[in-house]
Amino acid sequence: MMWQTMAYALVVSAALAMTGYGLERLAVHLGLPRRSGWLVSITASVLFPVAAILAAPPKFVVEESAVQGLAQRPQDFAAQRVMASRALQIGPSTAPGTSAQVIASRASRFGQFAPWLSRWSVPTVRTILVFWLMCSVLLMAFVFAASARLRRLAASFPREVVQGVEVIVSERIGPALLGVWRPRLVVPRWFLTEPAGIQQLILEHERQHVLARDPLLLWAGIITVVALPWNLPLWWQLSRLRLAIELDCDARVLRTGARPQLYGEVLLSVTRRSTHLPAGALAMSQPVSARERRIQNLMPSSARPALWHLVRALGLGLAGVGVAFALDAPLVRTVVLPALQVSTAVPATGAVPVKGAVPLLPPPSSATQQAAFEQVQRAVLARYPQILTAPERGDTYVVAISLRGDGSISRSELRSSSRAGVREDVEALRQELLNGDGASMRSSPKGAPWIDGTVLPASVVLVYEIMPVGYDESRAPSLVQRAVRARYSHLMKPSDSEVLNRVTVFMTDDGQIDRATVDAVNVKSQQPPAPVKDPFARFRAMGLQPEQLSFMSGTGIQRRPDGTPGNAGVKIGADGILRRLPDETLLISYAWPRRATESADAGQPSFGHTDYEARRAIELALVEKYFPDAFTPGGKAQEQFWFVLSPAGEVVRAGRIKLEQGQGVSALLLQRLAPDLKSIGSMSPGEVRNAAGERASATFAWLAP
Repeated sequence: MMWQTMAYALVVSAALAMTGYGLERLAVHLGLPRRSGWLVSITASVLFPVAAILAAPPKFVVEESAVQGLAQRPQDFAAQRVMASRALQIGPSTAPGTSAQVIASRASRFGQFAPWLSRWSVPTVRTILVFWLMCSVLLMAFVFAASARLRRLAASFPREVVQGVEVIVSERIGPALLGVWRPRLVVPRWFLTEPAGIQQLILEHERQHVLARDPLLLWAGIITVVALPWNLPLWWQLSRLRLAIELDCDARVLRTGARPQLYGEVLLSVTRRSTHLPAGALAMSQPVSARERRIQNLMPSSARPALWHLVRALGLGLAGVGVAFALDAPLVRTVVLPALQVSTAVPATGAVPVKGAVPLLPPPSSATQQAAFEQVQRAVLARYPQILTAPERGDTYVVAISLRGDGSISRSELRSSSRAGVREDVEALRQELLNGDGASMRSSPKGAPWIDGTVLPASVVLVYEIMPVGYDESRAPSLVQRAVRARYSHLMKPSDSEVLNRVTVFMTDDGQIDRATVDAVNVKSQQPPAPVKDPFARFRAMGLQPEQLSFMSGTGIQRRPDGTPGNAGVKIGADGILRRLPDETLLISYAWPRRATESADAGQPSFGHTDYEARRAIELALVEKYFPDAFTPGGKAQEQFWFVLSPAGEVVRAGRIKLEQGQGVSALLLQRLAPDLKSIGSMSPGEVRNAAGERASATFAWLAP
């Protein structure tokens, strides 16, 4: 990994060196300082690789090997070998005595370019770091030793005043500036015998260096390459920066009124006579190639730069930046996922004997659900035929519709929403129009086929519900939520708080709050929930008797961070774990007045599909089969159980993983926990309860066909 990181930085620096050259040419054509282009390229060569490496996603490591006890059938041995080989390729463990498995990493095109780099071992990496540090220390020691030696010599040299400027006179050093913050001018002895005009040009050259703070800029570049001695493109950029500094200084001297011919002769004279160039100092003399470049730069040019030269310089700079962005940074960070235990039971068929046969668990998308969705589609087209015409500005149609059990429309609304406002409109319509218990959402992009061969000219997001037969709309929980939100929304508290506020309300027949009380509930201490001794206690405190109450139940309201109502939902992190977004919650207990025709246990029919209870029974049987301890009293804190099933409903993999509060299992995480399986087609996360009321979190995922 160290070799990959260093090689990545080398390639990026080389690409950005091309950018620096293009920026220098562009600066020349635009009349800007040449050094600015190299200053940008050197800075980017250091910061860009660091930023890219820090921004790269981490490697994911599981504390316990996912290979242990996977498949026990002979036909699954191949899968075992695949996962075992992946685990063995990881290298040392992240903790003593713990086997680690990298379960996800982004394939780097740079790593594919140089795969041999991954064969270097950890001791070699340490050797590289030691050698790197030694080179940097030796180079820094050399530079500072040379600088200290010059300062000691300069202290012994005599001082002279030439044209009002104090100079240090040496035998063979200079003209050059020594120092960074307050540079001092060192000149050779022959400088004192030169004509006044030549002395003035040399002094003006060094004065321009001081005014532009060139010594500080040069030292910053030297320290950069000393810190990264292996980065050869940086050394080349430093040499170009040094030349650009001198060329800029020559241009500033000419702008003071100096004659180019005389100034060129001075440069030639200084180069011939100078015999010693101080390390880290700005000297007027340069190597022969640089001297020729500087003299050529003194020649006046009246021609305007051709457009082609400007385009070429700009294209060269952009090409370097493009190459740097196109490279994938190596992955150096490691994220250790919680401990994973994979169950050993992988049945050969879907029929598993456990308290009787456990049937197959088919995916949740069934023909019944599709038929219900087609019923909703026809109702939407009948109510809003305008969705067959494209909206203005290419907006998205958001439709919310509630159907009764007989197919008639109870409530509906159509909105034309911008792309940024779709989420807010969906949640607002869900809260305003739907009961919430059985709401579903389907999104159809522009051009997608709809019912009866209809093609949508615009994107449509459909939020809908079909109320079961016998559902009493006048006693819907959504009416309670709206009434409580209007009066008690200020009592919402963060959902991760141990103590939440609860409002107990008694409603009126017209959907208003008749009376209410507020108390606090410690939600942590009530897990698992304690049995309720008197469910009518809070209503008795309000002067109500059980025979006056009907449709007793509980619900809640939540508010997103942006202030909109409803469940804040979840997001999937880079590690594939679902995390609940922060929101505020208010618990609600409610009851409606009992009518003369209602019984004491009156309630609403379930919004679930006809197979809802059967599916829950199968899920419970699967959890009890593979994880008998899932429902133990005070069970495993925040332990999640997951199942991967075939498209036919057979269990092909099952496991458990410990996550923190508010986290859940996503399709991305399942793919990493079982990388040898095909992609996940659909998922059904939820909570499973046994006969004793104890709970377990289980996620069921079906492989794509």
